[in-house]
Amino acid sequence: MINQGKNLNKLNMNVYSYMFFCDCTISIRVG
Repeated sequence: MINQGKNLNKLNMNVYSYMFFCDCTISIRVG
């Protein structure tokens, strides 16, 4: 159960980083 929580947390961080990277790329393109 603890392992599952760690994996889920890591996945959430990866998704958040990916979304943040996409937002930065779009901002640079628009700018």
